[in-house]
Amino acid sequence: VDVLLDNSNRKKIDENIVIPYGRDVFAFPHLPFVNDGIHSHDYFEINYVYRGECVQTITGERRTLQEGEISIISPFTKHNVNVETDSFVLSIMVRQSTFDAIFGYLKAKQDLLSMFFRNTLYETVQSNYIMFHTDNNGEIREIIKRTVEEANGEDNYSSICCNCMVQLLFCTLLRRYSDTILYYGYDRQNGNDMDFTLILEYMNQHYQTITLEYLADFFHYSVAYLSKLFNMSKSSFQIKK
Repeated sequence: VDVLLDNSNRKKIDENIVIPYGRDVFAFPHLPFVNDGIHSHDYFEINYVYRGECVQTITGERRTLQEGEISIISPFTKHNVNVETDSFVLSIMVRQSTFDAIFGYLKAKQDLLSMFFRNTLYETVQSNYIMFHTDNNGEIREIIKRTVEEANGEDNYSSICCNCMVQLLFCTLLRRYSDTILYYGYDRQNGNDMDFTLILEYMNQHYQTITLEYLADFFHYSVAYLSKLFNMSKSSFQIKK
């Protein structure tokens, strides 16, 4: 924590400043009242609201995370996280290379989480984050606690156990809460095939409640442009048939 405070005025933070040498993961409570300012770093940041709430600002968008919500911020995303009074937020920092090693199998899958990691690890550098709402599930809370404990352990097996806990966390999230996932991405190129695949996947998961206007706002498109994308996709499908 002292290292983070000493470097709070940096706009870009290197993973070796935060994550101890020889470790892949580091975790700690996010201190209330500490304002890091808008910054970025080259590692993944996972924030879990254990109690209360926190305010997350990314690319000018402010969002309040409630108790039980998990936010995963990709490397090089300009952001700021402020913890509210009497709230308790746990932060887990994971090297980008570790995510590549642990979640390499996701590259071939076609869901929002897989696309998030594929965009982050193998595509262009852009601002991204995803969120899960876990309804304060006791299993998730326990996995988070164990991850923090192992991340701060000093025996010969704590680092390996910590990596396993991170993998268990994501497998549990996908198994139980894949229907709550929200994907946010910025600085995309209009008309990108990956963008439209994300839109279709999001529609598939939220088809009962979404509208065209909401979908356009969510993916930062105009209604007219999103309608054009649908028409282009329909024409392409008819030609292929």
